[in-house]
Amino acid sequence: MSGAACAAFFLAGAQIGFAQTPEIIERFSPYLPSGTVSSFIYGLSADGLKYAGLLSSGGITSGAFWNGASVTAFGAGSAVFGISADGSTVVGYGSFGGGVSWRAFRHKNNTIDVISPVGVEAVAYAVSGDGNVAVGDYDNLGVLRAFRWVEGVGFQDIGSLGVGNTSAKGVSHDGKVVVGFSEIGLSSMAFRWVEGVGMTGLGTLRSDNAGSSYAAGVSSNGNVVVGYATTDTWNMHAFRWIDGVGMQDLGALMPGGDSWAWGVSSNGRFVVGSATIATPLGGPQAFIWGEEFGMLGLGTLKSDNSGISEARGVTDDGTVVVGVSDTDLGLTHAAIWKLKYSGTIVAVDATNSVYAMGRTASRGYGVLDLYQTALSSLSEARCDVGTRGACVGVFTSYDATNGNGRATTGAFGAFQLSGNVVIGGAVNVPYHTDLVENYEARGDLRPGVGAFIRFEQERDGSGLSLTLSGSYLSQGVSIWRDTLPMTEPGKGRSTIEGHRVAVTAAYGFGLGEKTSITSQVSLSHHKVTRDAYTETSGAEFLATYGKLGNERTDLDVGLNVRHKLSDLFEFDVTAGASIKLMNNRKEFTGAIPYIGAFAYDRGPGDDMNPYAGLGVNVNLAANSVLRAAVAWQRNDYNNDGFRTALSYAYRW
Repeated sequence: MSGAACAAFFLAGAQIGFAQTPEIIERFSPYLPSGTVSSFIYGLSADGLKYAGLLSSGGITSGAFWNGASVTAFGAGSAVFGISADGSTVVGYGSFGGGVSWRAFRHKNNTIDVISPVGVEAVAYAVSGDGNVAVGDYDNLGVLRAFRWVEGVGFQDIGSLGVGNTSAKGVSHDGKVVVGFSEIGLSSMAFRWVEGVGMTGLGTLRSDNAGSSYAAGVSSNGNVVVGYATTDTWNMHAFRWIDGVGMQDLGALMPGGDSWAWGVSSNGRFVVGSATIATPLGGPQAFIWGEEFGMLGLGTLKSDNSGISEARGVTDDGTVVVGVSDTDLGLTHAAIWKLKYSGTIVAVDATNSVYAMGRTASRGYGVLDLYQTALSSLSEARCDVGTRGACVGVFTSYDATNGNGRATTGAFGAFQLSGNVVIGGAVNVPYHTDLVENYEARGDLRPGVGAFIRFEQERDGSGLSLTLSGSYLSQGVSIWRDTLPMTEPGKGRSTIEGHRVAVTAAYGFGLGEKTSITSQVSLSHHKVTRDAYTETSGAEFLATYGKLGNERTDLDVGLNVRHKLSDLFEFDVTAGASIKLMNNRKEFTGAIPYIGAFAYDRGPGDDMNPYAGLGVNVNLAANSVLRAAVAWQRNDYNNDGFRTALSYAYRW
């Protein structure tokens, strides 16, 4: 299989009946690092998540290996042309010394091997399925010669059909069949080389076998070769050659036009390349060919379908094609086409899809910070028994962070267990949640719960107190991918969960008859996460997302000042900071088939998160209190959290 045609080797796919000509349902460009001006895909791994090609930025062109969430660039003047089926290996050329400008290399399992001899300029174009055989060409006194490199064996010249240039462009899965072209006089001839047999010319598409031919790709078993050759009309047409059958003209996209085949599926069933098209659309443009429907133009990434494109690889089921295309911005981007054999045509830009995924991630951080704020609200939803034996009450609260809001209502209670020990709890239910764009709370009303147990040295709040408290909440959410021009709004469902546990030591003392001060130190631990999920609708390429969230242990240091204005009114002010002791963050990860896997991280967070609050109590009677409170806190993802609450408590 050629470097240009090694896309999705051995990809498992449903068997598709071809009662209809396939229709293009998506055209898009995959993930590109920031600053990328142009890019080119030459091949794709079998799982569709790794691919090889070129990137150009700032006037520098570099070979590139998209490996999941990262891109490896091999330096200025390098290129990557081939990728193995298992995605472990890419091949190409780069500057690796040895007294020459470029040398062939293999990058396998994060290790680079220079595979051409010192002092020899060489380029590797394709690699076998397991990455152990590479093929290409090298310079021999100004003449190109085809080579085959085998791990553990070395660099081998595989001969030629004439005395001119010879180049190997593709290799079978087991590395025993090599294809390319060899010059004979003023013409070139496609060849097929078989281990133990040697090199054989494949002829041309002319009845007299004149003209030229070039082989660009080969199937997994080595029995199907594709390329382009001269026809009886002296046009150049894409061909498919089958062992024991011969060379087949695949035609063109327009009468009198030319076509070139650059890749073939591993099973030999589909051929991709480019062909001239009628003006004013320009061209040439990418095509896919299948026995059942012939040659189909794939168009470009431009909104009016004009410009130039080229297809280089195709999956076994014929539904995914990779290559390169012009864009509306006048750039050249790596392109992927998604085809269906029934349905409508939809264009999708995957570069924008990646940016959209990043925006979805950023908004997701704000949503998690909302539920961290809600945990704090629930932890503080309690009534004060004071010098009485028990209390009960109701409350409503509203929590907000960065465009997200959540309103709840609930009830709390506490009672004196024995002596100076008080136990209590709270439960609340959200009745309105307004999340940032792309997120929506599902209708299931899941209650949050909180509980505490406290030892008090004095019943009036003075002296030492020790408190163990905890809270838990859960919320189902629907999530859409953010939308930018020509992107898919994939939708899925997930669950947000959070819990908080704290051990607090406090000491209160009076400062005059009306003022009291309480200092407190807490060891707290909280965790807020969004579960992993897979999109279920809204997209042809359904993305899968990993678990997202943050777990943190803090030392909380704070001070509360309470002042009695009159028998009716009193207020209190709280201020402090949470000092990070431990932090375990799960970054935002996602994977879109045939586009790539991505990761976004907001960093470890601040070492210290401040907080502050203000409360007013209205003593309606000796045993009933109305309280209003507002609070602010800095959350894990650096979003400000705001809390407001109104409560009524009755003590007896």
